Amino acid sequence: MFGGNLPDNDPFTLSLIANAEVLAVDQKAAASKELFTHGNQVAWVAEMTGSPAKYLAVFNIGDADEAVHVDWADLGLPPACQVRDLWAGKDLGASPASRTFQLAAHASAFVKVSPNK
Repeated sequence: MFGGNLPDNDPFTLSLIANAEVLAVDQKAAASKELFTHGNQVAWVAEMTGSPAKYLAVFNIGDADEAVHVDWADLGLPPACQVRDLWAGKDLGASPASRTFQLAAHASAFVKVSPNK
């Protein structure tokens, strides 16, 4: 659901709501579930049929900056994984065993975590 006036969107907002990778997860993900809630930190994980990757969304629902830590083992993944920022559409590279997301108040991150081949 979008609560804005679509013809008046700036290019950045349009890039967010028309992001093909994010829309694919929204429309095709399976087994979506909450991974954890720790105070103001929330994480959700989803899968895509036929893919070993996991799709991870982390949220800071608080009023101060938070460092949200996720272990790949908690996603059922091996220690060595590649991470792709779905909002930015860019690869973040290898991340051994886990990753800590530095999130501003009320911010989120949305990534694809793939086992190294």
